[in-house]
Amino acid sequence: MSKEDKKSSDDEIFHTLLRPFTYSFKGESRKAEFLTVRSPTIDNLSCVAKLKQGFMKAVTGSHDSKAVKAAKAESKAKETSLDDLTGDAIVAMLSMSDVDYAGYLETAKFVFTHSDVCLIDGEIEFNKELSRKLSFDDLEALTGEYLRVFILTSVLKTMQT
Repeated sequence: MSKEDKKSSDDEIFHTLLRPFTYSFKGESRKAEFLTVRSPTIDNLSCVAKLKQGFMKAVTGSHDSKAVKAAKAESKAKETSLDDLTGDAIVAMLSMSDVDYAGYLETAKFVFTHSDVCLIDGEIEFNKELSRKLSFDDLEALTGEYLRVFILTSVLKTMQT
């Protein structure tokens, strides 16, 4: 799959790497351009549930918290609502909350390296070994988008019922 062929859908997200890395594919060295991440399944239930729970703690833990105020301020500045939060705003909210942010990112990294959830350039499984090449900025951005597309939708459905 080429970078031009990638299209977002309800089943997967695409993240253009902020800091591309090299990897080996069929004996040749390549430069990674993007990651494709599939939607959560029951195969990674325990980790996805931890991500959702941490997100909920950050959002509902304290309505007066700096994290919630920062997310609301960013949303207001962009004239958006909670359901229009960006991945960056979600990551900022999490990092300022009482959630163990390092542990949270480790859980997200585990999800991305688990059983064919994430592919490099749509071709090769993003595994634990290759994850060492991912920049911190890319991990945060990918986590934010994953939460925005797959977890926030679920949270909003829960809050609307």
